[in-house]
Amino acid sequence: MWEAVVEKEVRLLYQNLSSRWNRRDAEGIADLFEEEGSLVGLDGTSVDGRVPIREHLKALFANLAAPTYAAEVEDVRVVTAEVAVLRAVAGVVLPGEQADFSVLIVQTLVAARDHDRWSIALFHSSPAFGHEGPETVLASRPVPGLPRAAPAER
Repeated sequence: MWEAVVEKEVRLLYQNLSSRWNRRDAEGIADLFEEEGSLVGLDGTSVDGRVPIREHLKALFANLAAPTYAAEVEDVRVVTAEVAVLRAVAGVVLPGEQADFSVLIVQTLVAARDHDRWSIALFHSSPAFGHEGPETVLASRPVPGLPRAAPAER
């Protein structure tokens, strides 16, 4: 029973992260992280600590037209009552356009609870190219609004 409560809380943490990203809210995103939390960006950039994450995101949002994302949670694994791992897949949304699920991003969030507050210990985004092309990634994932792609023939 408690596992369902943990899953709901971790999904809400991810939803807060996603909505703050889409609003370009560097302060709000950083506040979701543990004091010593870590962020690994889509380009592989790694940032450790809430304050460095805040500064990194402020610079990113100021200097780059970072896309927004349309995401779908794939899985939440409850490790303990204080730790859970969430995995999501996201499609890129360019300004004024529909979500593009041909460019997929796999996101992993490790959440930890300290007292009564859930926070992000690690958030990692990775492009999902697939060894045999993006269609193999789509074949293994239910993406909102798209029919499941057939796996590539060998």
